[in-house]
Amino acid sequence: MPKSCLALLAVLTAMASGPTQAEPMWTVEKRHARANPTGMQFGFWANYNKMPEALVDFGRNPITRVAFTKWAMIEEKKGEYTWGRHFANHELAHQCGSTIIASVNVIFSHEVNPKTTHAIPPFYPPRISHPETRGAAERFVDAYVRELLRRIGRVILTFDYELMWHYLPRTPKIRAEYRDWYVSACAIARRAADDMGMGRHLKLMPIVNGNPLKSAADLIGSPAANHQSQQWLLDVVGASDYLGIDTYAYDPKNPGSAETTLKVVQFWRDHYAMGKPIYISENGFSTVREAHPDFPKKGHHARGTEAEQREYFANVIDGLIRRNRPDGPLANQVRGFCIWMYKDHKAKSKADKPMEHYFGLVRMDGSKKPAWHTAKEGMTRCGADPATRPSNIVSREDVTARLAATTNAVPMAYASGTEFDYLHCEHRGIPGDGKTVLCVEAEREGELIVCVNGTHWITTVGKYRNPYEIDVTELVTAGTTNTFDIWFTGAFFPFEQTVKRVAVEKR
Repeated sequence: MPKSCLALLAVLTAMASGPTQAEPMWTVEKRHARANPTGMQFGFWANYNKMPEALVDFGRNPITRVAFTKWAMIEEKKGEYTWGRHFANHELAHQCGSTIIASVNVIFSHEVNPKTTHAIPPFYPPRISHPETRGAAERFVDAYVRELLRRIGRVILTFDYELMWHYLPRTPKIRAEYRDWYVSACAIARRAADDMGMGRHLKLMPIVNGNPLKSAADLIGSPAANHQSQQWLLDVVGASDYLGIDTYAYDPKNPGSAETTLKVVQFWRDHYAMGKPIYISENGFSTVREAHPDFPKKGHHARGTEAEQREYFANVIDGLIRRNRPDGPLANQVRGFCIWMYKDHKAKSKADKPMEHYFGLVRMDGSKKPAWHTAKEGMTRCGADPATRPSNIVSREDVTARLAATTNAVPMAYASGTEFDYLHCEHRGIPGDGKTVLCVEAEREGELIVCVNGTHWITTVGKYRNPYEIDVTELVTAGTTNTFDIWFTGAFFPFEQTVKRVAVEKR
């Protein structure tokens, strides 16, 4: 065979001495995976456009937290919606293979909380209880959900997240106001999705936050000890598909411990999850005291050194996996865990709080903190365990011969971060000289996620176009078996693709 081109489309066999044939050099298997009923998904808030970097570092993340859209960002002129690039990061997360947890904030108001973001456009009265504002907000939710589904398809959507901070439900009046709005918004969103024939693509989730072990009496209506579940919040969860939890609770005397976090998750599960799946939509630990040793030890958000961050993530991942077993106290209701955040970032102004810049597992210069390795190991271990891995392979089909026939391509689908097709390709005996290129040709534009030999991750986002030619020279080992797992994704889920050609070539 000429060394200039090693085409691997067909089953290449060589006759051995005697009647038997040698093993095929190239095989391609189509695999279909579905969500594991007992599995747990890991993901990130990935600093907007850092999603491809997070994929290369940590592999294909089943979930990603994206966007904190405000109503005022889109309705800049009364009655007119300007979508622009508001969904660009949603699309990017899908291209990177993740189910999306997205947030749209509608009712946050400086009249309710002067310190929070103001989401209501300035030409409406600044309170959702005002009839004009309420009517405009309902029209916006209908339009937003329709545009969101049209642009990106499947999504987990949250309205007005972290209500314990942003809406300060300290009085029965505010609690009722929030509940009435949230339940109404959910009904509007579901109607819009059903009208589009996309009801099954939309899942709704409120996000609770803070440390209820300390603040439940003030912000929910009953103290944590001997807590009586409050109907207003049960109504919010009852209108939803899932329960989301943002928590940064910790013990300042023992920052590396995750016991406070685990107790907070347990509280929400016991009193408000109502048997529904739980997503820990934000959890993190700032290493601000590594950069600023004099920064206060106490506060609302977990903080400490890089060593304490590593210890914390080891404890929280191990604790969640252990307690989330079907016979554990979390009763297997925790479906996902999103780390805030992937990478440290620079201050945008002098008013920025230093603590916010150091939540990443990767430093600003791109180097890895100790917690990077701890989180990576925990995710890998979780993904390898049949009890906790996010997805299970439910079918396999040898498509080697089909790809060899130029008129018989292979259809592929990617429905969500836990339900998808992918190709598992094996090659035996790649020659050692020259450049090795993975070549993939598909019927339509889209993106690829490739994992070479189970450890090296590649995304084509911003780098390659169809037909794809990916240099894998440094990732393969000559003369032995090399594997290539290939997923096909796009901005809209479910994404469908047809594969026409898969090959490895020497250049």
